[in-house]
Amino acid sequence: MSSCSGGSREVGVGVAMVAAVLLLVTGCAQTVTGAAGPVAGAKQTAAALPLDADEQALAAVFATVRTWDLCAVHDVQAAASVTGYTPDELLPSIGLDTCRLRLKQPDGVSEWELTFSIATVQPVDGAAPIALGATQLQQTGYSSEATCSYSYPIGPDGDRPWGIEVTSYNVSANRPPCDVARDYVNAVGQRLVSPPLRTQGRTSPAPALGGTDPCALAAELVPVLADGAPVDLAESRANLSGPYGCSIGVRIGEGAADLTDVWAAVELSVASEPLKGAVVAGRPAAHMSLGSDCILTFQSSDFTVQGNPGFQPTYETAKITASCDQVQRVAEAAAQALGTPAAPITPVGGALALGDLDPPPSPEQVGAPFDPCTIVGWDGYPQELRPTQPKIAAAMPVTPQSGYSVGCSFNTGPMFSSLVWGTPQGAFSADPAARPGAAAAQFSGKPGVEQRGTLERGEPLCYSAVQLATGIAAMSTVLPSGDPCAVNRPILEQVAARVP
Repeated sequence: MSSCSGGSREVGVGVAMVAAVLLLVTGCAQTVTGAAGPVAGAKQTAAALPLDADEQALAAVFATVRTWDLCAVHDVQAAASVTGYTPDELLPSIGLDTCRLRLKQPDGVSEWELTFSIATVQPVDGAAPIALGATQLQQTGYSSEATCSYSYPIGPDGDRPWGIEVTSYNVSANRPPCDVARDYVNAVGQRLVSPPLRTQGRTSPAPALGGTDPCALAAELVPVLADGAPVDLAESRANLSGPYGCSIGVRIGEGAADLTDVWAAVELSVASEPLKGAVVAGRPAAHMSLGSDCILTFQSSDFTVQGNPGFQPTYETAKITASCDQVQRVAEAAAQALGTPAAPITPVGGALALGDLDPPPSPEQVGAPFDPCTIVGWDGYPQELRPTQPKIAAAMPVTPQSGYSVGCSFNTGPMFSSLVWGTPQGAFSADPAARPGAAAAQFSGKPGVEQRGTLERGEPLCYSAVQLATGIAAMSTVLPSGDPCAVNRPILEQVAARVP
Protein backbone atom coordinates (compact mmCIF):
# COMPACT_ATOMS: atom_id res chain seq x y z
CA MET A 1 0.00 0.00 0.00
CA SER A 2 1.29 3.50 -0.76
CA SER A 3 0.43 6.98 0.47
CA CYS A 4 1.00 10.44 -0.99
CA SER A 5 0.48 12.15 2.36
CA GLY A 6 3.16 10.58 4.52
CA GLY A 7 0.73 10.33 7.42
CA SER A 8 -2.82 9.63 8.48
CA ARG A 9 -4.28 12.85 7.07
CA GLU A 10 -5.41 13.00 3.46
CA VAL A 11 -4.98 16.39 1.76
CA GLY A 12 -7.71 16.75 -0.84
CA VAL A 13 -6.51 17.73 -4.31
CA GLY A 14 -9.02 19.19 -6.67
CA VAL A 15 -7.11 20.00 -9.87
CA ALA A 16 -4.47 18.30 -11.98
CA MET A 17 -1.81 20.94 -11.32
CA VAL A 18 -2.07 20.52 -7.56
CA ALA A 19 -1.97 16.74 -7.99
CA ALA A 20 1.24 17.06 -9.96
CA VAL A 21 2.82 19.34 -7.39
CA LEU A 22 1.71 17.06 -4.57
CA LEU A 23 3.59 14.24 -6.27
CA LEU A 24 6.56 16.55 -6.82
CA VAL A 25 6.96 17.61 -3.20
CA THR A 26 5.86 14.44 -1.37
CA GLY A 27 6.40 11.50 -3.69
CA CYS A 28 4.26 8.44 -3.20
CA ALA A 29 6.19 7.08 -0.26
CA GLN A 30 5.31 3.70 1.15
CA THR A 31 3.68 3.88 4.56
CA VAL A 32 6.53 3.23 7.02
CA THR A 33 6.25 1.67 10.45
CA GLY A 34 8.64 -0.20 12.69
CA ALA A 35 11.95 0.43 14.36
CA ALA A 36 13.49 3.82 14.97
CA GLY A 37 16.78 2.89 13.36
CA PRO A 38 17.93 4.29 10.01
CA VAL A 39 15.07 3.91 7.52
CA ALA A 40 15.64 1.30 4.84
CA GLY A 41 14.80 2.12 1.23
CA ALA A 42 14.96 5.88 1.75
CA LYS A 43 16.07 6.58 -1.83
CA GLN A 44 13.16 4.60 -3.24
CA THR A 45 10.47 6.11 -1.00
CA ALA A 46 11.54 9.72 -1.48
CA ALA A 47 12.88 9.70 -5.03
CA ALA A 48 10.12 11.97 -6.33
CA LEU A 49 11.06 14.86 -4.07
CA PRO A 50 12.82 17.77 -5.81
CA LEU A 51 15.61 17.56 -3.24
CA ASP A 52 19.21 16.46 -3.26
CA ALA A 53 20.00 12.87 -2.33
CA ASP A 54 20.55 13.62 1.37
CA GLU A 55 17.22 15.39 1.75
CA GLN A 56 15.42 12.68 -0.17
CA ALA A 57 16.58 10.22 2.46
CA LEU A 58 15.63 12.69 5.19
CA ALA A 59 12.09 12.94 3.82
CA ALA A 60 11.63 9.22 4.35
CA VAL A 61 12.96 9.46 7.91
CA PHE A 62 10.55 12.29 8.66
CA ALA A 63 7.64 10.28 7.27
CA THR A 64 8.47 7.61 9.83
CA VAL A 65 8.87 10.15 12.63
CA ARG A 66 5.34 11.42 12.02
CA THR A 67 3.97 7.97 12.84
CA TRP A 68 5.53 8.06 16.32
CA ASP A 69 4.01 9.24 19.60
CA LEU A 70 7.02 10.83 21.31
CA CYS A 71 5.07 11.51 24.50
CA ALA A 72 4.39 7.77 24.77
CA VAL A 73 8.15 7.14 24.78
CA HIS A 74 8.21 8.68 28.25
CA ASP A 75 7.89 6.39 31.28
CA VAL A 76 6.60 8.56 34.11
CA GLN A 77 7.37 6.11 36.90
CA ALA A 78 10.86 5.41 35.58
CA ALA A 79 11.50 9.15 35.40
CA ALA A 80 10.41 9.52 39.02
CA SER A 81 12.76 6.71 40.03
CA VAL A 82 15.71 8.16 38.09
CA THR A 83 15.31 11.71 39.41
CA GLY A 84 13.79 11.14 42.84
CA TYR A 85 11.21 13.81 41.96
CA THR A 86 7.42 13.75 41.55
CA PRO A 87 5.88 13.73 38.02
CA ASP A 88 4.33 17.12 37.38
CA GLU A 89 3.52 17.81 33.72
CA LEU A 90 3.73 16.09 30.31
CA LEU A 91 3.23 18.20 27.19
CA PRO A 92 4.22 18.61 23.56
CA SER A 93 6.72 21.44 23.84
CA ILE A 94 8.29 23.81 21.30
CA GLY A 95 6.98 21.67 18.42
CA LEU A 96 5.03 18.57 17.44
CA ASP A 97 8.36 16.71 17.35
CA THR A 98 9.18 17.41 21.02
CA CYS A 99 7.64 16.13 24.26
CA ARG A 100 8.74 17.31 27.70
CA LEU A 101 8.16 15.62 31.06
CA ARG A 102 8.54 17.90 34.05
CA LEU A 103 9.10 16.56 37.56
CA LYS A 104 9.19 18.59 40.76
CA GLN A 105 11.06 18.28 44.02
CA PRO A 106 8.68 16.75 46.59
CA ASP A 107 9.36 19.40 49.25
CA GLY A 108 11.03 22.19 47.33
CA VAL A 109 11.03 24.30 44.21
CA SER A 110 13.62 22.45 42.10
CA GLU A 111 12.47 20.80 38.85
CA TRP A 112 13.78 18.24 36.40
CA GLU A 113 12.84 18.41 32.73
CA LEU A 114 13.26 15.27 30.63
CA THR A 115 12.69 15.90 26.93
CA PHE A 116 12.51 13.81 23.77
CA SER A 117 12.98 15.75 20.54
CA ILE A 118 13.82 15.05 16.92
CA ALA A 119 17.04 16.93 16.18
CA THR A 120 20.23 16.78 14.18
CA VAL A 121 23.03 14.85 15.88
CA GLN A 122 25.72 17.31 16.97
CA PRO A 123 28.24 15.33 19.06
CA VAL A 124 30.09 16.94 21.95
CA ASP A 125 33.83 16.79 21.23
CA GLY A 126 35.62 14.32 23.47
CA ALA A 127 32.46 13.08 25.25
CA ALA A 128 32.06 9.36 25.66
CA PRO A 129 28.97 7.81 24.07
CA ILE A 130 26.65 5.46 25.92
CA ALA A 131 25.53 2.11 24.55
CA LEU A 132 21.99 0.87 24.12
CA GLY A 133 22.49 -2.67 22.96
CA ALA A 134 24.63 -2.44 19.83
CA THR A 135 23.71 1.22 19.23
CA GLN A 136 25.97 4.05 20.35
CA LEU A 137 24.29 7.24 21.58
CA GLN A 138 26.52 10.27 21.20
CA GLN A 139 26.45 13.03 23.78
CA THR A 140 25.04 16.00 21.89
CA GLY A 141 24.21 19.67 22.09
CA TYR A 142 25.33 21.92 24.90
CA SER A 143 26.46 20.22 28.11
CA SER A 144 26.78 21.92 31.51
CA GLU A 145 26.17 21.36 35.20
CA ALA A 146 22.48 21.87 34.46
CA THR A 147 21.86 19.93 31.24
CA CYS A 148 22.99 16.93 29.21
CA SER A 149 21.74 15.24 26.03
CA TYR A 150 22.26 11.94 24.23
CA SER A 151 20.94 11.11 20.76
CA TYR A 152 19.55 7.80 19.54
CA PRO A 153 20.35 7.73 15.79
CA ILE A 154 17.44 7.38 13.34
CA GLY A 155 19.18 8.26 10.06
CA PRO A 156 19.73 9.02 7.34
CA ASP A 157 23.34 8.05 6.74
CA GLY A 158 25.55 10.92 5.66
CA ASP A 159 26.81 14.24 6.95
CA ARG A 160 23.54 15.36 8.56
CA PRO A 161 22.12 12.51 10.64
CA TRP A 162 19.14 12.99 12.92
CA GLY A 163 18.20 11.31 16.15
CA ILE A 164 15.81 11.13 19.07
CA GLU A 165 17.55 13.49 21.47
CA VAL A 166 17.11 12.70 25.17
CA THR A 167 17.77 15.80 27.30
CA SER A 168 17.85 16.24 31.07
CA TYR A 169 17.77 19.72 32.62
CA ASN A 170 17.80 21.06 36.18
CA VAL A 171 19.37 24.33 37.31
CA SER A 172 19.77 23.01 40.87
CA ALA A 173 20.28 19.34 40.17
CA ASN A 174 20.34 16.71 42.90
CA ARG A 175 22.21 14.42 40.49
CA PRO A 176 24.62 15.07 37.59
CA PRO A 177 22.41 15.65 34.52
CA CYS A 178 24.40 13.21 32.37
CA ASP A 179 23.79 10.49 34.96
CA VAL A 180 20.06 11.23 34.85
CA ALA A 181 19.99 11.26 31.03
CA ARG A 182 21.95 8.01 30.83
CA ASP A 183 19.77 6.23 33.38
CA TYR A 184 16.61 7.44 31.65
CA VAL A 185 17.90 6.20 28.28
CA ASN A 186 18.42 2.77 29.83
CA ALA A 187 14.96 2.85 31.43
CA VAL A 188 13.13 3.64 28.17
CA GLY A 189 15.57 1.90 25.85
CA GLN A 190 13.08 -0.40 24.15
CA ARG A 191 10.78 2.55 23.42
CA LEU A 192 13.66 4.38 21.73
CA VAL A 193 14.42 1.34 19.60
CA SER A 194 10.77 0.93 18.60
CA PRO A 195 8.77 4.07 19.45
CA PRO A 196 5.04 3.68 20.14
CA LEU A 197 2.88 4.71 17.20
CA ARG A 198 0.31 7.48 17.34
CA THR A 199 -2.34 5.09 16.06
CA GLN A 200 -1.90 2.92 19.17
CA GLY A 201 -3.54 5.55 21.37
CA ARG A 202 -0.96 5.39 24.17
CA THR A 203 -1.48 9.05 25.15
CA SER A 204 -4.52 11.30 25.34
CA PRO A 205 -5.53 13.68 23.91
CA ALA A 206 -3.82 13.12 20.58
CA PRO A 207 -2.65 16.13 18.52
CA ALA A 208 -4.86 16.48 15.47
CA LEU A 209 -1.99 17.25 13.08
CA GLY A 210 0.61 14.80 14.35
CA GLY A 211 0.53 12.78 11.14
CA THR A 212 0.28 15.68 8.71
CA ASP A 213 2.95 15.96 6.01
CA PRO A 214 3.88 19.66 5.74
CA CYS A 215 5.03 19.24 2.14
CA ALA A 216 1.64 17.85 1.18
CA LEU A 217 0.12 20.93 2.77
CA ALA A 218 2.60 23.17 0.94
CA ALA A 219 1.57 21.59 -2.35
CA GLU A 220 -1.99 22.74 -1.75
CA LEU A 221 -0.76 26.34 -1.70
CA VAL A 222 0.61 26.34 -5.27
CA PRO A 223 -2.55 27.67 -7.00
CA VAL A 224 -2.64 30.64 -4.62
CA LEU A 225 1.07 31.32 -5.12
CA ALA A 226 0.76 31.04 -8.91
CA ASP A 227 -2.33 33.28 -8.96
CA GLY A 228 -3.44 31.92 -12.33
CA ALA A 229 0.00 31.92 -13.99
CA PRO A 230 1.38 28.71 -15.52
CA VAL A 231 3.70 26.68 -13.28
CA ASP A 232 7.02 25.22 -14.39
CA LEU A 233 7.14 22.11 -12.20
CA ALA A 234 10.60 21.10 -13.43
CA GLU A 235 12.07 24.33 -12.03
CA SER A 236 10.10 24.25 -8.79
CA ARG A 237 11.63 22.98 -5.59
CA ALA A 238 10.94 21.99 -1.98
CA ASN A 239 13.08 22.03 1.14
CA LEU A 240 12.62 20.32 4.50
CA SER A 241 13.31 22.05 7.81
CA GLY A 242 12.13 19.20 10.03
CA PRO A 243 9.39 16.57 10.33
CA TYR A 244 6.77 19.33 10.37
CA GLY A 245 8.44 22.05 8.28
CA CYS A 246 8.53 22.46 4.50
CA SER A 247 9.06 25.32 2.06
CA ILE A 248 8.25 25.31 -1.63
CA GLY A 249 9.55 27.61 -4.35
CA VAL A 250 7.53 27.72 -7.56
CA ARG A 251 8.65 28.99 -11.00
CA ILE A 252 5.72 30.67 -12.74
CA GLY A 253 5.20 32.55 -16.00
CA GLU A 254 5.79 32.02 -19.74
CA GLY A 255 8.92 32.96 -21.65
CA ALA A 256 12.26 34.00 -20.22
CA ALA A 257 11.21 37.62 -19.70
CA ASP A 258 8.10 36.64 -17.79
CA LEU A 259 9.52 34.02 -15.39
CA THR A 260 9.46 34.66 -11.69
CA ASP A 261 9.75 32.66 -8.49
CA VAL A 262 7.24 32.66 -5.66
CA TRP A 263 7.53 30.75 -2.43
CA ALA A 264 5.91 29.86 0.87
CA ALA A 265 6.95 27.98 3.99
CA VAL A 266 4.79 25.85 6.29
CA GLU A 267 5.60 24.87 9.86
CA LEU A 268 3.20 22.88 12.03
CA SER A 269 3.88 23.31 15.73
CA VAL A 270 2.41 23.98 19.17
CA ALA A 271 2.15 27.11 21.29
CA SER A 272 0.61 28.34 24.52
CA GLU A 273 0.79 32.13 24.30
CA PRO A 274 -2.44 33.65 22.93
CA LEU A 275 -2.42 34.63 19.25
CA LYS A 276 -3.70 38.16 18.71
CA GLY A 277 -4.01 40.85 16.08
CA ALA A 278 -5.12 38.78 13.08
CA VAL A 279 -7.63 36.14 12.01
CA VAL A 280 -7.25 33.21 9.60
CA ALA A 281 -10.34 31.21 8.63
CA GLY A 282 -12.11 32.49 11.73
CA ARG A 283 -9.32 31.34 14.03
CA PRO A 284 -7.05 33.57 16.14
CA ALA A 285 -3.75 34.45 14.47
CA ALA A 286 -0.70 36.67 14.84
CA HIS A 287 1.06 38.62 12.09
CA MET A 288 4.77 39.44 11.84
CA SER A 289 6.54 41.44 9.16
CA LEU A 290 9.98 40.43 7.89
CA GLY A 291 10.30 43.20 5.35
CA SER A 292 8.95 42.03 2.00
CA ASP A 293 7.92 38.70 3.55
CA CYS A 294 5.46 38.18 6.38
CA ILE A 295 4.49 35.43 8.80
CA LEU A 296 0.95 34.49 9.79
CA THR A 297 0.64 32.00 12.63
CA PHE A 298 -2.84 30.67 13.34
CA GLN A 299 -4.46 28.10 15.61
CA SER A 300 -4.73 25.13 13.28
CA SER A 301 -7.02 22.68 15.09
CA ASP A 302 -9.29 22.26 18.10
CA PHE A 303 -6.66 20.26 20.01
CA THR A 304 -5.85 21.79 23.40
CA VAL A 305 -4.34 20.38 26.56
CA GLN A 306 -4.06 22.15 29.90
CA GLY A 307 -0.74 21.97 31.68
CA ASN A 308 0.06 23.24 35.15
CA PRO A 309 -2.40 25.67 36.78
CA GLY A 310 -1.98 29.31 35.89
CA PHE A 311 -0.58 28.68 32.41
CA GLN A 312 -2.35 28.98 29.10
CA PRO A 313 -3.30 25.67 27.44
CA THR A 314 -1.12 24.22 24.69
CA TYR A 315 -2.65 24.17 21.21
CA GLU A 316 -1.59 23.39 17.62
CA THR A 317 -0.46 26.08 15.20
CA ALA A 318 0.38 26.50 11.54
CA LYS A 319 2.97 29.14 10.70
CA ILE A 320 2.83 30.37 7.12
CA THR A 321 5.59 32.52 5.62
CA ALA A 322 5.09 34.18 2.23
CA SER A 323 5.35 37.56 0.58
CA CYS A 324 3.35 40.14 2.49
CA ASP A 325 0.97 40.73 -0.40
CA GLN A 326 0.11 37.00 -0.51
CA VAL A 327 0.47 35.74 3.05
CA GLN A 328 -3.18 36.22 4.08
CA ARG A 329 -4.49 34.35 1.03
CA VAL A 330 -1.85 31.64 1.42
CA ALA A 331 -2.70 31.16 5.11
CA GLU A 332 -6.41 30.98 4.31
CA ALA A 333 -5.64 28.31 1.70
CA ALA A 334 -3.58 26.39 4.26
CA ALA A 335 -6.43 26.50 6.77
CA GLN A 336 -8.84 25.26 4.10
CA ALA A 337 -6.46 22.46 3.09
CA LEU A 338 -6.13 21.32 6.69
CA GLY A 339 -9.92 21.23 6.80
CA THR A 340 -11.67 19.12 9.39
CA PRO A 341 -9.24 16.84 11.20
CA ALA A 342 -9.69 13.11 11.00
CA ALA A 343 -11.57 11.44 13.83
CA PRO A 344 -9.47 11.57 17.00
CA ILE A 345 -7.48 8.48 17.87
CA THR A 346 -9.24 6.46 20.54
CA PRO A 347 -6.95 6.09 23.56
CA VAL A 348 -6.37 2.62 24.92
CA GLY A 349 -7.18 1.74 28.50
CA GLY A 350 -4.53 3.14 30.79
CA ALA A 351 -3.36 5.69 28.20
CA LEU A 352 -1.06 8.33 29.64
CA ALA A 353 -2.93 11.61 30.07
CA LEU A 354 -1.10 14.66 28.76
CA GLY A 355 -1.07 17.86 30.78
CA ASP A 356 -0.96 18.35 34.54
CA LEU A 357 0.06 15.03 36.12
CA ASP A 358 -0.74 16.06 39.70
CA PRO A 359 -3.60 18.55 39.50
CA PRO A 360 -4.55 20.37 42.71
CA PRO A 361 -7.72 19.17 44.42
CA SER A 362 -10.97 20.77 43.33
CA PRO A 363 -13.23 22.58 45.81
CA GLU A 364 -15.77 19.77 45.42
CA GLN A 365 -13.19 17.12 46.31
CA VAL A 366 -12.34 18.75 49.65
CA GLY A 367 -15.84 19.95 50.54
CA ALA A 368 -15.04 23.66 50.23
CA PRO A 369 -18.08 25.97 50.26
CA PHE A 370 -16.64 28.13 47.45
CA ASP A 371 -14.08 28.10 44.64
CA PRO A 372 -11.19 30.45 45.49
CA CYS A 373 -10.43 30.98 41.80
CA THR A 374 -13.87 32.16 40.79
CA ILE A 375 -15.83 33.51 43.76
CA VAL A 376 -14.32 36.97 43.27
CA GLY A 377 -11.53 36.56 40.74
CA TRP A 378 -9.36 39.32 39.31
CA ASP A 379 -12.33 41.73 39.45
CA GLY A 380 -11.84 41.99 43.19
CA TYR A 381 -8.34 43.47 42.84
CA PRO A 382 -7.68 47.17 42.27
CA GLN A 383 -7.63 48.04 38.58
CA GLU A 384 -3.97 49.04 38.68
CA LEU A 385 -2.98 45.59 40.01
CA ARG A 386 -4.89 43.52 37.48
CA PRO A 387 -2.90 41.99 34.61
CA THR A 388 -2.97 43.99 31.39
CA GLN A 389 -3.30 40.75 29.42
CA PRO A 390 -5.79 37.99 30.26
CA LYS A 391 -4.28 35.79 32.94
CA ILE A 392 -5.58 32.60 34.45
CA ALA A 393 -5.91 32.46 38.21
CA ALA A 394 -3.81 29.44 39.20
CA ALA A 395 -5.12 26.68 41.42
CA MET A 396 -2.47 26.12 44.08
CA PRO A 397 -0.75 22.84 44.90
CA VAL A 398 -1.61 21.36 48.28
CA THR A 399 0.84 19.44 50.49
CA PRO A 400 0.52 18.14 54.06
CA GLN A 401 2.41 21.25 55.16
CA SER A 402 0.11 23.72 53.35
CA GLY A 403 -2.50 24.11 56.09
CA TYR A 404 -5.23 25.00 53.59
CA SER A 405 -7.24 22.45 51.58
CA VAL A 406 -7.76 24.37 48.33
CA GLY A 407 -6.45 27.68 47.04
CA CYS A 408 -5.83 29.97 44.11
CA SER A 409 -3.00 32.39 43.37
CA PHE A 410 -3.35 35.80 41.73
CA ASN A 411 0.15 36.88 40.81
CA THR A 412 1.00 39.71 38.47
CA GLY A 413 3.95 42.05 38.21
CA PRO A 414 5.26 42.77 41.70
CA MET A 415 2.18 41.44 43.52
CA PHE A 416 1.86 37.92 44.93
CA SER A 417 -1.57 37.15 46.30
CA SER A 418 -3.57 34.06 47.21
CA LEU A 419 -7.05 33.18 48.42
CA VAL A 420 -7.49 29.80 50.15
CA TRP A 421 -9.98 27.78 52.16
CA GLY A 422 -9.44 25.13 54.82
CA THR A 423 -10.01 23.94 58.34
CA PRO A 424 -8.17 26.00 60.98
CA GLN A 425 -5.04 24.40 62.35
CA GLY A 426 -2.13 26.07 64.08
CA ALA A 427 -1.31 29.48 62.60
CA PHE A 428 -3.74 28.87 59.75
CA SER A 429 -6.56 30.47 61.66
CA ALA A 430 -9.00 33.37 61.83
CA ASP A 431 -8.48 33.65 65.60
CA PRO A 432 -6.08 36.43 66.70
CA ALA A 433 -5.02 34.29 69.65
CA ALA A 434 -3.50 31.75 67.27
CA ARG A 435 -1.27 34.35 65.63
CA PRO A 436 0.86 36.48 67.99
CA GLY A 437 0.84 40.10 66.91
CA ALA A 438 -2.37 39.78 64.88
CA ALA A 439 -5.38 42.07 65.30
CA ALA A 440 -9.05 41.14 65.37
CA ALA A 441 -11.00 42.21 62.30
CA GLN A 442 -14.51 42.02 60.87
CA PHE A 443 -15.43 41.07 57.31
CA SER A 444 -19.09 41.63 56.41
CA GLY A 445 -19.97 41.11 60.08
CA LYS A 446 -18.00 37.87 60.44
CA PRO A 447 -15.06 37.63 62.86
CA GLY A 448 -11.57 37.40 61.52
CA VAL A 449 -7.96 38.44 61.80
CA GLU A 450 -5.51 40.74 60.09
CA GLN A 451 -1.73 40.65 60.49
CA ARG A 452 0.93 42.81 58.88
CA GLY A 453 4.55 41.84 58.37
CA THR A 454 7.51 42.13 56.06
CA LEU A 455 9.56 39.64 54.08
CA GLU A 456 13.34 39.40 54.41
CA ARG A 457 13.89 42.05 51.75
CA GLY A 458 11.38 44.41 53.32
CA GLU A 459 8.34 43.83 51.10
CA PRO A 460 5.08 44.45 53.01
CA LEU A 461 3.00 41.33 53.67
CA CYS A 462 -0.56 40.96 54.95
CA TYR A 463 -2.35 37.85 56.20
CA SER A 464 -6.13 38.16 56.53
CA ALA A 465 -8.70 35.49 57.41
CA VAL A 466 -12.41 35.28 58.14
CA GLN A 467 -14.36 32.61 60.00
CA LEU A 468 -17.09 30.93 57.93
CA ALA A 469 -19.74 28.45 58.96
CA THR A 470 -17.46 25.77 57.53
CA GLY A 471 -13.75 26.43 57.77
CA ILE A 472 -12.04 29.74 57.08
CA ALA A 473 -11.19 31.85 54.04
CA ALA A 474 -7.72 33.37 54.17
CA MET A 475 -5.61 35.65 52.02
CA SER A 476 -1.90 36.39 51.91
CA THR A 477 -0.66 39.26 49.76
CA VAL A 478 2.79 40.69 49.15
CA LEU A 479 2.80 44.17 47.63
CA PRO A 480 6.15 46.02 47.48
CA SER A 481 4.48 49.38 46.87
CA GLY A 482 1.17 49.90 48.62
CA ASP A 483 -0.92 48.41 51.42
CA PRO A 484 -1.44 44.65 51.00
CA CYS A 485 -4.13 44.59 53.71
CA ALA A 486 -6.13 47.07 51.62
CA VAL A 487 -6.00 44.48 48.83
CA ASN A 488 -7.19 41.63 51.03
CA ARG A 489 -9.97 43.44 52.84
CA PRO A 490 -12.51 44.06 50.04
CA ILE A 491 -12.03 40.57 48.63
CA LEU A 492 -12.67 38.88 51.98
CA GLU A 493 -15.64 41.20 52.51
CA GLN A 494 -17.16 39.78 49.32
CA VAL A 495 -16.35 36.19 50.27
CA ALA A 496 -17.85 36.65 53.74
CA ALA A 497 -20.99 38.20 52.27
CA ARG A 498 -21.51 35.40 49.75
CA VAL A 499 -20.55 32.32 51.79
CA PRO A 500 -22.43 31.29 54.98
